[in-house]
Amino acid sequence: MLLLSCVLAPKEDVEKPVKPFVFLLRFALGVLVATWFVLVPIYMWLKDQVVPKGQPI
Repeated sequence: MLLLSCVLAPKEDVEKPVKPFVFLLRFALGVLVATWFVLVPIYMWLKDQVVPKGQPI
C-alpha cells in the first residue's frame, strides 16, 4: 500500500459565485502583472544589446 506524504484538506464550500466585475478586475490585474514580468526583462535585455555600456539612454 502506498502512503501519501501529504493529505489534502477537504475542499472549501463555496456558497455563492464570484461577481463578474470582480472576476474581470482580478483577471485584468493578473494579465497586467504577467505582462509586466515578461516585458520588463525583454526590454532590459534589448536595451543592453543596443545601448553601449556606461551610456545613459
